[in-house]
Amino acid sequence: MTYADTLVMSRRELALISYRLPIVAEALGVSLPQHHRAEDDAAACAGIMLALAQRRGAATVNELAEGLHIRLGCLNPDSEGNLTCYARPLGSHGGGPRPDAPDANPNADPEHPLYGQVMVFTGALALTRTEAWDWAASVGSQPEENVTKRTTILVIGNGFQGDSMEDFQTGKAKKALALLEKGQQIEVMTEEQFMESLGDATSPSM
Repeated sequence: MTYADTLVMSRRELALISYRLPIVAEALGVSLPQHHRAEDDAAACAGIMLALAQRRGAATVNELAEGLHIRLGCLNPDSEGNLTCYARPLGSHGGGPRPDAPDANPNADPEHPLYGQVMVFTGALALTRTEAWDWAASVGSQPEENVTKRTTILVIGNGFQGDSMEDFQTGKAKKALALLEKGQQIEVMTEEQFMESLGDATSPSM
């Protein structure tokens, strides 16, 4: 069974400060009465898919995926040969790593959603900063200390939620929003989103 991931597609098609479901739904004019209620979330995801297809003039999910250079995922009953839905690289971020952060793992899976990203962590996290860096580097991301023109993902701790645009009016989130408005491709993630994005990655300490 093939499937499409609206998160992957939204990241490729939309220039948003965050790709949490409420933010994407609002940007596309899709109704989301109550976030985290299963039926509402499912309906919103379907609406997002339709809205993205309309933006692209795509008649089918396959056509939309091809237009966005995204490979559809595949699930098999025996769990063998499964493929994740991922966006094929469009280019490189360029530049070299900062000397005070670990290098991105050159042997990481290029299909991992965090592969090739330049990540900065700010605020109090459940992980230590070094642990967060190591996890990011292990899946092919380049961790750095400060937000720069190279930064593509900013992970904010301190219980940051990012469920509405009001959450992006202070601190580092506001700075990231300003960079986005200037044309920089940057996304803000919560710590929970970062951990979920790691998926089944092997602990870097192993």
